[in-house]
Amino acid sequence: MALTVGDKAPDFTLKSNAQEEVTLSQELTKGPVVLAFFPLAFSGVCTKQFTDMGRDVDAWSENGARVFGVSVDHAYSLDAFAKSVGAEGITFLSDFQPRGEVAKKYGVFLDGPGITTRAMFVIDQGGKITHAEAMDAPPDMPDVEAARAAACAL
Repeated sequence: MALTVGDKAPDFTLKSNAQEEVTLSQELTKGPVVLAFFPLAFSGVCTKQFTDMGRDVDAWSENGARVFGVSVDHAYSLDAFAKSVGAEGITFLSDFQPRGEVAKKYGVFLDGPGITTRAMFVIDQGGKITHAEAMDAPPDMPDVEAARAAACAL
């Protein structure tokens, strides 16, 4: 079951598409964080989602929020994906090994196909989830505008 509003966001460290380690608790000292879990880079729905989000990434950061895309893809694949969708303002994090470990903590890993479902979590600087939406099926898209509004409200 996916985490919900009011839950404490589990801390983690993952490798970014720039080959740097990113730790959630350290990022929260800089401002709110948006985690956008997605199944696989270069799939049709994921490409559309992050092309659209990449165009409007400045709107997410009105109050200092930063957006992180999280998938089970390797960091090298995520780097190519970031460049292909024009999402330079979004940092992509690889939950590659052990596969889906962070997604499991957030309750959004799908064991059968070994990918995450599409989900969005907005986390305040205290580490509390203030917006949570996890889709029942990977092709379904979360309400990106609601997540953006939650991030901008912090």
